[in-house]
Amino acid sequence: MKSLWRLVLFVLLSIMLGQGVWIYYMYESYKQEFVWTIENSLANAVYMEISGRNEQLGGVISFAPYDVQDTSRYIRKKITSADTVFWVNIDRYDKYSTLKLAQFLIKDLLPIDIAKLDTLFRQEIGNSRYQIGNTYMEYIDLKDNRIIRSDKPKSLSGSYVSTREIPIDINNSQGIRAYAEVPSNAILRDMTIQLILSGSLILITLCCIFYLFYIISEQKKIEKMRQSSVNAMTHEFKRPISVAVTLANLIPIYKKDKNKTDRYSKNICQELNKLTSYTEQIQQISKSEKAELQLNKSEVNIRDFFSALKTKYTGTENDKADLQILLEVKRKSFYIDPVHFANVMDNLVENAIKYSEGKANVTVHVFERKGRLLISVKDKGVGMSWIDKNHIFERYYRSNHKEVQQKPGFGLGLTYVKLIVKGHDGTIRVKSRLGEGSEFIIEIPWTAYVET
Repeated sequence: MKSLWRLVLFVLLSIMLGQGVWIYYMYESYKQEFVWTIENSLANAVYMEISGRNEQLGGVISFAPYDVQDTSRYIRKKITSADTVFWVNIDRYDKYSTLKLAQFLIKDLLPIDIAKLDTLFRQEIGNSRYQIGNTYMEYIDLKDNRIIRSDKPKSLSGSYVSTREIPIDINNSQGIRAYAEVPSNAILRDMTIQLILSGSLILITLCCIFYLFYIISEQKKIEKMRQSSVNAMTHEFKRPISVAVTLANLIPIYKKDKNKTDRYSKNICQELNKLTSYTEQIQQISKSEKAELQLNKSEVNIRDFFSALKTKYTGTENDKADLQILLEVKRKSFYIDPVHFANVMDNLVENAIKYSEGKANVTVHVFERKGRLLISVKDKGVGMSWIDKNHIFERYYRSNHKEVQQKPGFGLGLTYVKLIVKGHDGTIRVKSRLGEGSEFIIEIPWTAYVET
């Protein structure tokens, strides 16, 4: 069992670790996508800000397009700004070359507007699917990494993500870097489906593991009850056999005493019938597992059936119980399997006797209610706890109470009772309190018995 626990724990930790790594890399992937989005937004904002300043100055930049015949990466261009002519080297593969050239020409005429650039940056991000908090900009001298200007607030809260520096000068001497506050749920919200799937997988795994251990625990409990039941069953089987063998050996000795031989013979039959009843219960429970339970129902007189029950328990030399039969039914017959239903009543009455101190007081009440036949078997015995009430019909179950453990039985009687009652399309329930006795109520629908 410990090895199984270790194996299951290892599997669970492996799954959780795998899911944790997967979520981490998924988070990093979404974070990189977010960073790419804000960097792209910053590039667009820088382009719009520099273009706006250029237009504000009346369009100071004018130069000829690239010579399509020139395939060199670095080209030398003549640039005219107002009345000034510049010769500059341009990297034609640099996507920021136009921005760098524009900033180079107008930075002294009209310096960069950090506040406006920040506003344009926020607008660009607003066009994406991401929602962010505060932002701020830094205008940087790239040569010594010195901040020239910034609109950074005095106090910051939350988590900020920064972009790379975007060079905006032809000499790569100046650049822009942006910072964006990321709400804690911004990226996680995009990972909702992945988080749900991961959480569901872990939850399903946990449920399967708990269910597995529940099944194992139940199987161990059933096996323990089965072993106890087998031991009790062996004892119960040996008792009637031993009594019958002993009495059978006495018959030849007292063969001239007719009264003794008749009584011995009758007792032998009773013990063998008891053994047959035990065997029949086990056989029927075994058949129920294979859906082969068959009942031979016939019309039985209600008064005769319960009179025989009373005679069985009160008509001997040593009465087993003070058994009261109350018949309050208008119908004279009901439709049952007489053998199995008699075993059901025997089980309930014998349990009432077995779990009562001294001579048992047992009341069997037969009555009708709303077209249904009800049979109540009530005693004033030791009763049972609410835990036992929830399990008494389970196979091999026996209470842990000392009073119950001391009594003979193998935990199949009430299982058999419920099986036969169910075979009659009926139900059985129990009312009981510890120390106050128990009442078993069988309820059979009207289709289970007939009018006469």
